[in-house]
Amino acid sequence: MATLLNLSDSDSSVRNDQSLSNRTSNRSLRVAEKERKKNEAEDPFVLALKYFSEVEVGTPVIGNDELEKNLVQVEKVALNRGLSPEALSVMLEFAMSLRMGSSPCARVLKCLLPASVVPQEAVVRAVVWLSVGKMPISTQVLFIKWVLTVFDMIDAKDRLRAIYGFIFSFVTDENLCPFICHLLYLLTRKESVRVFRVRKLLELQSKLGRQPYLLHLLSLYKVFCPELVTLSIPSRMRSGFKNHISPWKSALMGVQKRNNLQVPSSISTAFAGKDKSTSRKR
Repeated sequence: MATLLNLSDSDSSVRNDQSLSNRTSNRSLRVAEKERKKNEAEDPFVLALKYFSEVEVGTPVIGNDELEKNLVQVEKVALNRGLSPEALSVMLEFAMSLRMGSSPCARVLKCLLPASVVPQEAVVRAVVWLSVGKMPISTQVLFIKWVLTVFDMIDAKDRLRAIYGFIFSFVTDENLCPFICHLLYLLTRKESVRVFRVRKLLELQSKLGRQPYLLHLLSLYKVFCPELVTLSIPSRMRSGFKNHISPWKSALMGVQKRNNLQVPSSISTAFAGKDKSTSRKR
């Protein structure tokens, strides 16, 4: 009987020790989590993203020291380690919505260096913002160049292809046309080819001349639907889409290497000289 009591006391002691250990462990976890949240809340980069996600429409830019401080913080992180998908979404929405007008937009676009992937949803929302029509054409061109630069890093393309018609509507702008044609070339599927689109490209060709970017998009249309494109396409053409040395390429390669990630082919080939290939990729 005494032996049983001793065993019971021993089991009780073990359970008490385990319970105390669990409570101590849980308390340590709570303290660590509380400390983590406190540090995160005080992180200048987190505070900067909070500023850009909450800043109100019409907030003045000139003399706004808070804007400058937070934008410098984002630029610093972007150039050092790149922006997370969440940070990219916040900054792209801020820039394209023109909440503080068009003046900070180009500067923000130039610091959009992805650390890993680019969320498709953010790109789609940004493309739709183009229809507002208040953004300077030079900034619109800059945005499309950015999309082309990070195209291989966009995590999916299905929703971009779903707004193919909307993107196509911008080919009528002479300044945007070369870059829109390039983007359409990358997004085109057989179901994208329609008679009215072929006609519109041919109209543009009659107006602008036999531009390589129009011919390349028409040549792809002809591959998918030869019965719709009767135009004779030269068997050998110069590359229709230029590898523009954009503001992001060298910086993005540096970020990718520091993060030990593979540099997307669309970026690395930009430094390989002239593109001798007329492949679908670029």
